[in-house]
Amino acid sequence: MRKSILALALISSAHDCSAVAEPLSLLTHQCQQLSFASNFEQKFKDSSSRDSATQARDLDRLTLGLNNLADQLSYFLAKPLPSSIRDSLLSCKIRLADEVSTMIDSPAFSRLSQTFSAAPEREINALGDAMAFMAATQLPQDEKARLHSAEASYMSHRRRDGFTLNTSPECSMEGASTTADLTSALDEAHQVPISIERQMASYLMRQPDPNCRELAWKAFQRRNYANGSASLALIQQIRAKQAQAAGFKSFAHMQLSRSFLNTPASVARFLTLTRPAPSLAPWDIGLALKQANGNADTLDSATLLTHVFNALRHFGLSAEAIHAKHWRLWLDGRMLGELIIADGAKSRLEITRRAVFTRQFSQGILSLPTTLRGAAEAERVIQMLSDTISQMATSQHYYLLSRDSLSQETQQLASQWLARVLAEKLSQQLPRVSERESLANAHGLAQDYYHASLALAFFSGSPAKEDPFQAHFRGEWHDAESQYQSSSPLVQEGALLYRRLWNYRLSQYLSQHTQLNENDLFTLLLVNPDQLSLDALLVQILGHPQSHDELIRNIAHDIH
Repeated sequence: MRKSILALALISSAHDCSAVAEPLSLLTHQCQQLSFASNFEQKFKDSSSRDSATQARDLDRLTLGLNNLADQLSYFLAKPLPSSIRDSLLSCKIRLADEVSTMIDSPAFSRLSQTFSAAPEREINALGDAMAFMAATQLPQDEKARLHSAEASYMSHRRRDGFTLNTSPECSMEGASTTADLTSALDEAHQVPISIERQMASYLMRQPDPNCRELAWKAFQRRNYANGSASLALIQQIRAKQAQAAGFKSFAHMQLSRSFLNTPASVARFLTLTRPAPSLAPWDIGLALKQANGNADTLDSATLLTHVFNALRHFGLSAEAIHAKHWRLWLDGRMLGELIIADGAKSRLEITRRAVFTRQFSQGILSLPTTLRGAAEAERVIQMLSDTISQMATSQHYYLLSRDSLSQETQQLASQWLARVLAEKLSQQLPRVSERESLANAHGLAQDYYHASLALAFFSGSPAKEDPFQAHFRGEWHDAESQYQSSSPLVQEGALLYRRLWNYRLSQYLSQHTQLNENDLFTLLLVNPDQLSLDALLVQILGHPQSHDELIRNIAHDIH
């Protein structure tokens, strides 16, 4: 029944938001009838007669429907929906979270994790370790509610238009309007007001005085400072308490404990040694982009899709057209999943169901504009297709591991590597990189390093050894608290924010130093048939073991 509801809702949501209300009402009704936690306790109350492999399969069968339902809820909650339906979905999400918390707190869950951690099978052993980490780091219900409330409050204050662009006389510009002027004029014309973000960007691009740009940008970053900083302080407090209760020195130590670079010191070393040269200050980049040559070629998105599918044949991957907007993907005769292509103003990928080897295939929706403008848009689509294939091709037998931190890290590396290879194979078909795109890419990389450094320092509980802003930009901003408060990615990902950069750098290094051919590397990274750890994968790819510090130094040497 759940499959038919999801299918109907997916089809409806592509056309009319109101049409999706009825199937989603049925979905939320099913959610309220759940008795998952009690079923789990009954199923594993006495499982000593079954071996660990049987128990692991039983666990995955029991939890798969719940996990799929959680993925579906996340998908629909990202859509515009009537408030009544949205409230029902949110209630359903809370209900699911309560069921999972009850399961994790049960004695049966603890017994299972211990059994799995002692199992000789590599994948079952990893499953036990992931379960033990979930149990050790779970927040009490009241603390979890406080954390979610603080996160929502912080994001709300960052989005709120509680800022007015009022410049001093020496920074005013002929023909420029204040926030109040623009809002009033648009109200009179019955139009939607221009967002303060767009107004600020427009001012920074047109203001010739660098001091005026700097003052305006810093004032904008401090908008809603009091409320935002209070929420951020509460988030930091709850996360620190959570880590200490689990036996870790800080929240960063806790997050990184299940990461390849598993200490804040290792991540800090990577960020310091591999970061690019300081970029233009954020208040100067807008004007520089405006002045740069932005002429960009275009490419039809359907044409790019065809090019990518043709290039993937090299790896034994084929795309079967169910119809023009619906593709079924196969790898050497194994069905990986289905990909639906939807029309959209911007490129966007949503995985609506995750692959579990031999149990279920994956489903994804890729929204694409008809025409892609410039190299950046084309490369973004290639990255999304690589993300899709990386998730679909996995040989993991347990859903929980597909969401585990260590497994996600390996999948993200595989996706980055595949996107790099595809871009190289299609270099003659892709739009050329314009001067403006090149400048934007360089600045974006500096921004990513900057935010990752902020997040690491914030959740490590110790200040950075150097000024993060000056290390990444050609400018000064000595207000450390405002820097933290202005970084939304810090709240969303925490100390793991460095991972995209790590996979970007590591995938480049592997492409240059691998001892394997492309097909073998594709199989090893994307399928990973033996479910090897990243350490073990790197030994096979590079031909010899390297310590984490040695690998970081080698990557940095290639960059500089």
